Amino acid sequence: MKTIKHNTDHLIFAYLMGELDDTQKKTLHQWIDQSDKNKQQFIEYSELWSLIAVSCADGNYDKEAAFDRFKNQIKRKEHKLKYPFKINWQSLSTRITTIAAVAILLIALPYITFKQGVNTVKNQFSDITVNVPMGSHTDLVLPDGTKVKLNAGSQLTYSQGFGMENRDLNFTGEGYFEVTKNPDMPFTVSSQELSVKVLGTIFNFKNYESDDEAIICLRRGKVQVNSHIGDCQENILLPNEMAILNKRSKVLTHKKLHNSSPYEWTEGFLFFDEELLPDIAKELERAYGVSITLADKELEGVRFYGNFVRKRQNIVEVLDLLSRTNKLAYSIEDKNVILTLKR
Repeated sequence: MKTIKHNTDHLIFAYLMGELDDTQKKTLHQWIDQSDKNKQQFIEYSELWSLIAVSCADGNYDKEAAFDRFKNQIKRKEHKLKYPFKINWQSLSTRITTIAAVAILLIALPYITFKQGVNTVKNQFSDITVNVPMGSHTDLVLPDGTKVKLNAGSQLTYSQGFGMENRDLNFTGEGYFEVTKNPDMPFTVSSQELSVKVLGTIFNFKNYESDDEAIICLRRGKVQVNSHIGDCQENILLPNEMAILNKRSKVLTHKKLHNSSPYEWTEGFLFFDEELLPDIAKELERAYGVSITLADKELEGVRFYGNFVRKRQNIVEVLDLLSRTNKLAYSIEDKNVILTLKR
């Protein structure tokens, strides 16, 4: 979109697509600050835009239908909240730029690609939270243009002012971030134990609540890693380096990364490089939406190597391959898997 008309509706739509320049962001910010009514209108538009993206979860996008849904929901909100403003939908719908704005749900925030399952976007006043169910991956683009891939069981929260007032995210799970560079506004991803601060870079951040370790792997650029537990350690990562925080010992270590295995999940692979079975079980639970129990304590020290394609191999096929090592046996009832030591 090369030009954007400086009226409020177009500015809000363009903001949601990450298309505003600094001057336009300032104009929109000033308008929002003028009154609570303006702020509420901005929040309502953002919420509805997110919900339209969710309603297109099956991947069959129809820009005209999406545009109609957005219009109808806005009109219902106008009537309910008795907003004094009205939109000339006929004029708006005839503008190529605005129809492109709706069509760009395919590639812009909060456009969400549902690879499997259904992802939930919850809008709570000034915050937007993206939840990814087990057995699913989600791709999204933030208002600043940053691309994010979220793994199963992840949660990402950001404010509706993201990209205008700050670039701060709250996060749990596993995410792959391709951060748009902005020297004037650092990009921060915070979890309970660990946070990352960058200007523009590509990195993988893994920190599930149930995991004993939080891991950050840097692919490109430079990041500052800060631990919030123990001695509040700080570390600078360069490309092909990783930081590992042991949540039990509260020690943050710095290592070289010798392969691309931390990024394999973004391409649909499950890669296990001599990993312990309890850690593999957690990955399989997230990938396939199952519950796995290790019935024998001896299995906790068993390691496996494997490389699987999640879309092509189901949980039974993966377990079959693991069981061929003669180290374990398994049984399945519904979505409950029990692993036993092979005797």
